[in-house]
Amino acid sequence: MLMKFKIRAILSLLCIATISQTALAFRDGQFEYYPISETEVSLYGYYPNNNTSPIDSLVIPETAVDSVNPTMVKSYTVTIIEGRFGGVMPNLQSLTIPNTITTIGPLCFEGCRILTSVKIGFGISSIGDYAFANCPIIDLNIDAIIPPKINSWPPFSNYIFPICELTIPTEAIKNYKENTYWSNFFKYPKIDDIKYIIDFEKNTASAIGYLGNKEEINVLSFPSTITHDSVDYSVTEINFLSGDMPNLTELSIPSSVTKIGNRAFSNCPSLKDITWSDNLNSIGSNAFYRCSSITDIKFPDSLKTIGSNAFSNCEALQNISFGSSIEKIGSQCFYGCPNIKQITLTATTPPSATNAFSRNTCVDARLNIPEENAYKESESWKDFWIIERDNDIYYELDKDKATAKVTYMCAGGDENYEGLSSVEIAESITHDNVTYTVTKIGKDAFSNESYPISSLLCCIPKFSLRFRKD
Repeated sequence: MLMKFKIRAILSLLCIATISQTALAFRDGQFEYYPISETEVSLYGYYPNNNTSPIDSLVIPETAVDSVNPTMVKSYTVTIIEGRFGGVMPNLQSLTIPNTITTIGPLCFEGCRILTSVKIGFGISSIGDYAFANCPIIDLNIDAIIPPKINSWPPFSNYIFPICELTIPTEAIKNYKENTYWSNFFKYPKIDDIKYIIDFEKNTASAIGYLGNKEEINVLSFPSTITHDSVDYSVTEINFLSGDMPNLTELSIPSSVTKIGNRAFSNCPSLKDITWSDNLNSIGSNAFYRCSSITDIKFPDSLKTIGSNAFSNCEALQNISFGSSIEKIGSQCFYGCPNIKQITLTATTPPSATNAFSRNTCVDARLNIPEENAYKESESWKDFWIIERDNDIYYELDKDKATAKVTYMCAGGDENYEGLSSVEIAESITHDNVTYTVTKIGKDAFSNESYPISSLLCCIPKFSLRFRKD
């Protein structure tokens, strides 16, 4: 019995010694490996010496040799990558992972912020959480027929889907398309230099980027449908193109499009001619910001909403015509458009347009509307009947009768005013070469809760109307 116990103890010690020896980490070149079996190792670390140039292209070795002990030189197959290399390879741009690798661990290459090209061999079966997070990969090549398993969290940042080209074996396409995660790479086809995202359920597509030479394009015309993998998709939205096409002069939007997204065509200073979709419902914020050559805009009857700053700084804009369905014009939508001369609306119900137009536009532009009283009483549009003149006096003009009414004054002055004061109202004012006789003073002309009457009157330099302080 004692002999059996001794034999077992010796065998246990031998096993422990074998495992301990197998588990010893070793370096081969500048890489550190950790044995996981008698024949396989995990790539665990990278230790450049002082003379090593920063790595911009890396090919992971298929094998590693443990030569620390000259009497026990041993070769292993590298099957796992589990170190974290983002912090020690900031210049990495290209990465090749061999066929021997079956697993890429969590966070392995997270933070390689200029890594754009990755090639993974056919042996890969699993890619860990955030393995390539924050890596701007645009070229991804995977030779595996079966899509690698994704764990709890995605290995790639979502923003790469629209910009990344996934290359896989032809016979593997079906497998990847049917996989919940990997199918994301197939939603973004590029057709005629335009990148799209596809909604497979609705059979629609949205244009999300122009990948051609933005400096050279003069005419941009979107198709009403695109064909991808023998299936037709209706183009219904134009989103996130980010404009910046300095020489674009003509833009054509097909009738299939119902929405133009934020900043879609901002900073296109040469854009002049726009063909609108007959079914356009909305235009996003800053969509045509700084399109400084547009002179005339006639929106389709279908348009309901326009986002904030959508046409701000369109300095050449002179004439705007809104369709009958317009409901909302966003804040500062037409700010920085000093040359607007005419605004036409056909909607009988005034659309919301709070701060959509600058004060100068309200003064200088002619407003063509179907129901004057409705617009005059609207908070969004009432300023079009007010004009600022000398001495900070504002007048409401009746263009049919050529008369004017004092509506309010810009308050200010000396808060220590004591006693009576008076102000002179002009008999007539001239606007656009038309003389208007001042016939009325509005009920709120000199009321302003923010200022005492004394300070209001003190800011007026002329004297004809008299007011008692009490």
